[in-house]
Amino acid sequence: MHKPPTISDNVTLPRVFLLGNPKSGSTFLFHCIRAGAFHPSLVCGPKAASWRHCNGRSYLLTTLGAKKEFNYWGGPAWNWGLKWYTGASIPLVAWEWRLPLAAWGQRTRGGEEPQQLIRQLCLLRNESDLRQKRWPWSDQHGDTNACSRFPLQCIAGEQLVRDGCGIMRPLPSWQRCGHTHEPKCAPVHLFVSHAWPRSAEISSQALTVDPSINTFMNFPDAPRLLAAALAPKSQFRFIVLVREPVERAVSSTRMMLEWRWERGSNYSSILSRDAHAFRRCFETNPAARAAVATACSRAATPQHLGHISDGLLTCWADGAAQSVAQATDTQLVQLRRCLADGHPRNHVRAGAYAVAATAWLRRFSPEQFLWLETAAMRQMSEIAILTMLGDFLCLPTAHLRNAPGEVLHACKSPSAGKMGQVDQRMKTHALESLVPADFAQRLTSVYRPFNRLLASILSFRKFEKTTAQTVLSAPWLRA
Repeated sequence: MHKPPTISDNVTLPRVFLLGNPKSGSTFLFHCIRAGAFHPSLVCGPKAASWRHCNGRSYLLTTLGAKKEFNYWGGPAWNWGLKWYTGASIPLVAWEWRLPLAAWGQRTRGGEEPQQLIRQLCLLRNESDLRQKRWPWSDQHGDTNACSRFPLQCIAGEQLVRDGCGIMRPLPSWQRCGHTHEPKCAPVHLFVSHAWPRSAEISSQALTVDPSINTFMNFPDAPRLLAAALAPKSQFRFIVLVREPVERAVSSTRMMLEWRWERGSNYSSILSRDAHAFRRCFETNPAARAAVATACSRAATPQHLGHISDGLLTCWADGAAQSVAQATDTQLVQLRRCLADGHPRNHVRAGAYAVAATAWLRRFSPEQFLWLETAAMRQMSEIAILTMLGDFLCLPTAHLRNAPGEVLHACKSPSAGKMGQVDQRMKTHALESLVPADFAQRLTSVYRPFNRLLASILSFRKFEKTTAQTVLSAPWLRA
């Protein structure tokens, strides 16, 4: 059983969560946010000394360091502990922007480049300990939580750097460098993996964001843990991106094939296999099985997606969707665990957004969510995207039209016009070139009642028009 952690008073943990979903524009949106349109340098002033009060205005900071997805709340990193999630204790000055711009045209923050300050803050042992001729391998580390996570950051079972910091081991290996006829040992490269600002140094209205985009669909315990761990939970804000589910499933398959995380090259067979797993999740759940039997007038039997008649496929999907709203919290968690099993290769199962929406809205209020539809976001200008985020998070927006060009450029979608190199993660690929039209149509039939359930949830919950309008206007949601 997951238990909520105790929160340190000097930690500014996130109150904004970019919950998902993968292959829906979530990485694009995070890069847009991280570029700094709501950074205190623009809202309060260039120096961190002015950020403590900021004339009563709020601003948004992303974590310092290279890490993007934490996967902590209900995810695999939960067992690493809150101390790891909290990260390194870094002074606020490290979030100040550095000039000139980086080679890739974006602003960087002082704490993201190697420097003496980072070495002082990250090291737990003397730097001479890092120059030992023999580097510890995995069979030499102790059983501490930190050393179990990252053995190469420990010597003799003792942690060398603080949580949230990392060591990049130089080459050649420590076992050879420095000896006669061998190269000199290169200095150890220390870096900040992730750090949240200290609460004593920032405004009480400041926001930080956790962009763990698998949280919405793939971490079933996350709603309960977040609701129990941090108070008051009413301060949380959640951003959820949803994409037409067949298009998202094909895009997910494409990525897994490119990464070689999927075997084979036939999209239809890969998606059909996961569609069968999708059906199995409901057929192994007694309440869902009963709903399906009622909808079909007989119990559905496990069959390959391509071998089910259209009538049976339709009634099965209707019954499965009906069972979601009637499920108890325990049944819903069990169902969600089945849908998330094997992620990120749950290409089809991850498109049943209504299942996750039901679970999250049992723990949190509708006004805490901003729902975005991917295709609609593609058509939005950078100012429109940022204004929408600012209004939802109660951040100032009057300065946006005068924001630096490189900040706005990071929020420019390929569909919104040409302006040099834009974020290619928002590009789409033609479905017909990857899966047969009849197969795509059958997947659409599976998703249709779940899409309608999502529309019903968003409408019934009386979301404010601005927080769900892009989703409720999507043609695929009510088809």
